[in-house]
Parts: sequence; C-alpha cells; structure tokens
Amino acid sequence: MPPRLNVDPNLLEPPDFTSDIFAAARNAIAAAPDTTDEQAIEILKAGWTADIQKKKEQWAQQRQEEDDADEAVRIAREEEVEKEKEEAKNGHKTSKKKGTRSDRNSTL
Repeated sequence: MPPRLNVDPNLLEPPDFTSDIFAAARNAIAAAPDTTDEQAIEILKAGWTADIQKKKEQWAQQRQEEDDADEAVRIAREEEVEKEKEEAKNGHKTSKKKGTRSDRNSTL
C-alpha cells in the first residue's frame, strides 16, 4: 500500500523542468541518441504527469475511504442515539408499570 497522501495532488503545479535544478536529469536523458534538450524536458513532464495522475487516483480513493468511515461513524452514532431513546422510552414505561403494580399491591 502506498504511503498516505497529506496534500491534494490536484493542487500541485508541475515543476519547471527547464530550471538548473533539473539540468542533470535533462542532460542524462538528452545524452541518449537523437534526443534533444526539449525532448528531455517533455519526457520529464510526461513522467511527472503520470506520477501525479496516480496520486490523484490515490487521493480520490483515500478521500472515499475517509468519507465511508465518517458515514459509518455517523450511522453508528445515530443508531446508538436511537437505541438510548428506545431504552429510555421502555425504561420509562417499565417504571410506570412498576409504579402501577405497587399501587395495586398497596391497595390490596
């Protein structure tokens, strides 16, 4: 399983592959026969785009899992509240019945 993403990849901008920081990568790619510096830049962009696309899919899956978990918690809480209401309702009826039985016993 890939590491959890903490940043939405939809918000990321591609790096500037023409910058000095990428010179070594560009030069290594451009060293291949019949490959220009411009083609090296396009290869770097394509790699970044493919990587970001995978991360976008992972992000969407991650968000869906979080939403599903949140929904499960919400449903469980609602069910617990309903259960407590029902128990309180039944407990209230039981105490009324007990009181009524006691009243009957005391008058007999």
